Amino acid sequence: MTWRKKEDWDGYKDFLLLSDIHTECQQRYDYRLRRYVGGADSPQRIKDKIAELEGEIDRQYDEDGNLVVFREKDGTAIINRSGSTIPKLGKISSSDKVSRMNGWVKGQMHAPTKKFRSHMFTFLYRKRLKEFKGE
Repeated sequence: MTWRKKEDWDGYKDFLLLSDIHTECQQRYDYRLRRYVGGADSPQRIKDKIAELEGEIDRQYDEDGNLVVFREKDGTAIINRSGSTIPKLGKISSSDKVSRMNGWVKGQMHAPTKKFRSHMFTFLYRKRLKEFKGE
């Protein structure tokens, strides 16, 4: 896995935006866009994916993994015309954001764990150096 701290979406986002990890994205031909992607436009693609994840709305599940649906006052589930229940929607959790971003990153670069390790060391070193200097 690329980013192991599931609840640390803000730290992951800072790492992706402030480090040089975008230089590791492979250049490939995207048949949907009909052009080459990766390389030069990878910082913008990372920003777009982060914005997409932060604005994404998904179905809500409870602690047991059951889908949370709208209910009548008597407690029965509301059923729409097609005969299925209507799920409650909400912002996705930070752990889901991290796992979806990990999946996207794995599709963009070869051997991301090894590359993340080297870039993470540089990122944390510079961050701690700034804190030590008091900047």
